[in-house]
Amino acid sequence: MIVLIAGLICIQCGQRGNKADIPGSESVYENITYLDSLLNSQKADSINLLSQQLENTIDAFRDNLQTPDDKAVFDSLERIRLVSVEFIRFCVDSRANLELLRQDIASVEELYRSGKINAGRFVNALIESEQIQVDINNRYISDSQQVLEALSSSRILTERLSTLSSAGIPVP
Repeated sequence: MIVLIAGLICIQCGQRGNKADIPGSESVYENITYLDSLLNSQKADSINLLSQQLENTIDAFRDNLQTPDDKAVFDSLERIRLVSVEFIRFCVDSRANLELLRQDIASVEELYRSGKINAGRFVNALIESEQIQVDINNRYISDSQQVLEALSSSRILTERLSTLSSAGIPVP
């Protein structure tokens, strides 16, 4: 009984404390900053650049397809381009969502400090935030690898287009 009362007193004291007294919030902010830098990294920039180069190649050959095989290869290149564009969109959207998440955590933190929500609700908000961050991180890792593999195969596919040699257009 005494331990329960002491625990409740500690929780109440924590509600009036400063940011340093709030469990886990600093690590949430650090993780948001890390994910933001990951989504805006050189790897993401390189994928964007390769995607733009692929789009230029597709535009150059769109009306010059000579065989059904060329059309099939061209369609594959279009799908690869769409996958890379979707990845870039994911990066941009996730960065915006991380900023909203940062604001939400700050708001929940303020509610907790002011005593408007209890420690349980605050901890649940932190757990939900961390789950969102894990999901973003996992998707970034899997999607970036998939996009890089697809973009590397796009070069091979581009070389297969018979219109490349006849049109005299260099392969990017």
